[in-house]
Amino acid sequence: MREVDEARFVALALLMALVVGCGGFGVGGYSDVRIENVTLRMPSTDAQPASIIFDIAWENSFRDDLNWDAVWVFVKFHEPGQPWRHAGISPAPSAHRIGENNGVLATLTPSKDGRGIFLHRADTGFSSIDWNQVSLSWPLIGDGVARSTSVEIEVIALQMVNIPEGPFMVGDGTTVETLVAAQFERGVSQQSFEISSEAEITLGGGGENSLGNHDRRVSSATSQQFWDDFSNETKQTLPDEFPKGFRSFYVMKNELTQGDYAHFLNLIDPSQQGTRNPASSVPAGEGHRYAISSSAEFRVMPYNRAANWLSWMDVAAFADWSGLRPMSELEFEKAARGDRYPNPGEFAWGPEVPPAGKYVLQDEDTPEELITNQVTGANVAFDGTIGLESSVSGPLRASAFVPLATSRLSFGGSYYRVTEMSGNVAEMVVTVGRSGGRRYQGRHGDGELSPAGNAAGEEVEWWPGARRSARGGYEVLNADGIGTRGGDWTFGIRRLRVSDREDINKPADHRGMRWGGRLVRSVDR
Repeated sequence: MREVDEARFVALALLMALVVGCGGFGVGGYSDVRIENVTLRMPSTDAQPASIIFDIAWENSFRDDLNWDAVWVFVKFHEPGQPWRHAGISPAPSAHRIGENNGVLATLTPSKDGRGIFLHRADTGFSSIDWNQVSLSWPLIGDGVARSTSVEIEVIALQMVNIPEGPFMVGDGTTVETLVAAQFERGVSQQSFEISSEAEITLGGGGENSLGNHDRRVSSATSQQFWDDFSNETKQTLPDEFPKGFRSFYVMKNELTQGDYAHFLNLIDPSQQGTRNPASSVPAGEGHRYAISSSAEFRVMPYNRAANWLSWMDVAAFADWSGLRPMSELEFEKAARGDRYPNPGEFAWGPEVPPAGKYVLQDEDTPEELITNQVTGANVAFDGTIGLESSVSGPLRASAFVPLATSRLSFGGSYYRVTEMSGNVAEMVVTVGRSGGRRYQGRHGDGELSPAGNAAGEEVEWWPGARRSARGGYEVLNADGIGTRGGDWTFGIRRLRVSDREDINKPADHRGMRWGGRLVRSVDR
């Protein structure tokens, strides 16, 4: 297993120090990825593709011998009087290009299903990205669009991080029961279990090669109904198709933000907005830093605060709409821990316990919101630094600790430079502890929702909570198979630990002040 190379985080921190205050606004002020000068160039015949042209820029881009960051770019369009639809771009890499790379070579990797494209740097380095005249090929005929039609387009980008293929460990081997709940182990050994392939895994039963869970040991406060359905005596099977994290995938660099969600609301139909708008679920005076306006046009300031007050059905709809998919709890552990051997009781940044002491904000309620008293050690949003009794009672902005960070520890980043995998908002993931989660096969969303605003279609048939609807076909209608990992701003230290699974079977079946999420996409093979 690879050990942490702190030098790569120091190099990143030096870059971060140079870009304080340079975070930008994307189209509509929603994203730290700046997309500007969007144009649509129609072809001379209907059989030819159109070109979607834009400039794109973002800060803190990196690539080294381990992994890299990227942006997932997808396009929405609508014709006069019609709803917004997902544009299918060409799956051929040669169909897309960048006009001006400004000194940073680019790789453009469209998805095989045409739902979007990954853009990332081709060479090793740490710098900002500023690419002009990015041109994506859009086969109009595939979406039934005539070249004479007046079409409005919206180019959307989400920051992602590549998680490389390879083995990794789940569970951290701690024998102190008060540190974690129901953590994974090899058999009944209280040792970490290695995920070495995407092959079927036996859950429970006590066998040497089985994936155990400390015999479902949880705190006395956890109801038995939320325990795993496997134990040292009871076996279950995790199928081949379930995404185990061995194969390479991309994960969102930050938790889903309120700006991301507001943008989503503005690009779906009014009937769908009624289903997906959290406003009616947010008690008056108890928003806990929820800042999205209650009705269309949906606005939010600051746009980059982590999204809370979401249910699993909300997150699933965003996943389907954006061409992404849910993250499994095994993928969560890999993205947080990396391929290194675990430290007992560790957090996403490592073994160091975060100090308590309430944070103080500068420029609160702006995109440049800054924590002025962050510590030199581990920084994280939990009840010791934020909390219900704090003047800052709600989630922080995405990458809140990055501007002043000098190391991976001080910005609370994971081994692969994914932020906030411990704390801030609890992240919805697919459980292996219930049959509703184990049926998941990792298929990606197709960009389209049901008329009611639910994740829908053949691709979501095996997603958690998917059921046949009265309208026919499959829609995500409940949260069966979904739980949360990583802790949040209301809980103590234990929930922040990577191996803690106390809430893995508590379904996020309603909207809550501490619930958010992040999504993933498999690397096409």
